[in-house]
Amino acid sequence: MTEQVSNGHKSNLREDIDKIADGQAEILAGLARQDAVLLDHGRALNGVREDLADERRQRATLAERLSAHLDGEANR
Repeated sequence: MTEQVSNGHKSNLREDIDKIADGQAEILAGLARQDAVLLDHGRALNGVREDLADERRQRATLAERLSAHLDGEANR
């Protein structure tokens, strides 16, 4: 059927719906790009967390070694 309902709108309903559908596809594509960026940022933040945890462990180990060394010096 090729007939359309006539009313006072400047465009017909089918064209309006098609525009909305096209816009929705663009929005979904943008959201997919944002998801990818957020995943990359999450991975980077996890890497920073791991680096900081490693740094803290190393610092704690060095502090313990230094304390043990100084305690040994003080007992001499």
